[in-house]
Amino acid sequence: MASELAADLNPEALMPVDAVLKAASQAKAEGASRFCMGAAWRSPKDRDIERVVEMVRGVKALGMETCVTLGMLTDKQTQALKDGGLDYYNHNLDSSDDYYSEIITTDKQKGLTLKSMKEWETRLPDAYFCRIHRSTIINMEYIDRLEEWFNYSYRVYLKGIEKPLVMSRRYVARVKKRLG
Repeated sequence: MASELAADLNPEALMPVDAVLKAASQAKAEGASRFCMGAAWRSPKDRDIERVVEMVRGVKALGMETCVTLGMLTDKQTQALKDGGLDYYNHNLDSSDDYYSEIITTDKQKGLTLKSMKEWETRLPDAYFCRIHRSTIINMEYIDRLEEWFNYSYRVYLKGIEKPLVMSRRYVARVKKRLG
């Protein structure tokens, strides 16, 4: 909820690290193996991320998995959480799909990652992988066929995956050139 909207809520400060670790210890004692932490920010400040990373490290030291939900993150904040040992990041339900990096493997396993599409493009070898949409990178070796769709875009069918992917028109020429 936007801070300027009228609501009978008062903002609260980020919990102290020791209070979070005490709650995590209690959860572990009651059988929990993962401890999730959240804050109702649109996007956190860097100083807040430093404290959250401290919390993540403390929970990890207890032998538990960690997850957080904090709103929209910068690349620097995402990297700090990753470096701090964060296991999972939960997005808000109203977050755009653009904030997710979903990985679908050839054996149809799925997972989400904290890496941005930009980072995936730099890490994956160009000889095999190509971006086909602002939210999709594929392994070119798994293309079964392309079908014209609408507005100069295409559907990309991958071997072993029933549901086609959309290739936006800005990537069509590049993909066709690579396919020969």
